Amino acid sequence: MSRGVIYYNRGTSFAVRLLVSLASLRQYYRGPVTILSDGDEAHALSARIAAAFDTDCISWTPDIPSGKNTTYLAKTKYLEVSP
Repeated sequence: MSRGVIYYNRGTSFAVRLLVSLASLRQYYRGPVTILSDGDEAHALSARIAAAFDTDCISWTPDIPSGKNTTYLAKTKYLEVSP
């Protein structure tokens, strides 16, 4: 069984939180980490963050309806794309 950490990033409003979380994680954990980025704007930023913290970045758009709960609904699909 493979183990690792996944992050989901949609848009750019939580980029600072992603940076802080990855910086904290990398102080204690050197294992596999993947960022699932949703959208072109998110992917461009997530790819740069991933490179800085030695993580993978996958461009991913979940097959769910768009709306105010999109981020929460996307969580139900993580296992479909988790490395």
